[in-house]
Amino acid sequence: MTMKKLIILLAIITMAFNMNAQLSMSFQASTKYQKTTFGYKIGKIQPYIGLGFLSYGGSAESFDFDHEKYTTKGYVRVIMPNLGVKYTLLSKDSLKVGVDFGIYKPFISGKMEDDGEEIKEFSDNLKKIHVFGGELGLFTEYFFNNHFSIGGEFGFRFANSNFKQKDEFDDYKFNAHLGMTYTTVSASFYF
Repeated sequence: MTMKKLIILLAIITMAFNMNAQLSMSFQASTKYQKTTFGYKIGKIQPYIGLGFLSYGGSAESFDFDHEKYTTKGYVRVIMPNLGVKYTLLSKDSLKVGVDFGIYKPFISGKMEDDGEEIKEFSDNLKKIHVFGGELGLFTEYFFNNHFSIGGEFGFRFANSNFKQKDEFDDYKFNAHLGMTYTTVSASFYF
C-alpha cells in the first residue's frame, strides 16, 4: 500500500470515529433463513457485511416387486455471504424506519446417496450452479437504549441462477429466476 493510500485510509477512519459512529451486530431470523450482519453505523447510513445459511435434507424409501427396500437420502447446503447498506428514512424518539438494500452470492454444496453409495454426479452438478441475488426491504427498529434494538423487516428477495454442462453427447443450459417476499425479526447490538 502506498503512503498516500495509507494516509487517506487513516483520515477516513479518524473522521468516522469523530462522526458519532457505532459498530453494529445484528441477528435476523425468518422461517427459512437466518442471517447475521456486522456493520458500521454512521448517522443515517449503515453499511454491513453478513452471512446466511440454509440446509435442506431428507430421505426416501421404496420397495421393488421382490419387496427389497431401497433408500435414497441427501442434503443441500447453501452458504450466503452478503453485502448491503441500511438507510434510515424517519426517526422519531426510539423508533426508526428505513430501507435495506443487499446483494448476495450463494455457494451450494450437497451430497446424495443411493443405498449407502454416493452419487458423485449430484455433488459435482451442484458445483456448476451459479447464483447471484439481492434484496430490498423496509425495516423498522425500536431502540431500548443506544446499544440495543429489536426490529422487523419486510421486503423482496430475488435471485438469478444458471447451470451449464457440456459433454460429448449433449449441451445443457438451465436458467432460473426467483422472486419472493420475506419478513424477518431482528435483535441488534451497537457498540
